[in-house]
Amino acid sequence: MIDNELIAQSAADAARLESEILAAAGRAPKGADELIAVRALANALVVVVQEYLEQHSNAEDVELFFEVHGRQPDDIEAWPANILADLSRHRIPADDRSTINVRAVRTATGYIRDSSPLALG
Repeated sequence: MIDNELIAQSAADAARLESEILAAAGRAPKGADELIAVRALANALVVVVQEYLEQHSNAEDVELFFEVHGRQPDDIEAWPANILADLSRHRIPADDRSTINVRAVRTATGYIRDSSPLALG
């Protein structure tokens, strides 16, 4: 997949997951709640992907992933999409990516329901 296509698909996937999170948390898909969903999803992906890499890769990959994606970037809205794009770039199998997404949505929804700083900032 060409990088621009991958980025566009990852952005669409992130938006879909953010909508699922907002619906599951009983939040409106607008304004500040959208940013909460973005932050919650990105933080959940960081945790879930690290757990995945611990089981399926090596310590260097876990460390590199956290170095690249572990801190909130200036462009917070692109954060989840960038993580999703890297999963595809690194050829994580589609079934595993799907499982990662399901776990991330569940985790992010919990962050919002619990008013965690991982969602609220």
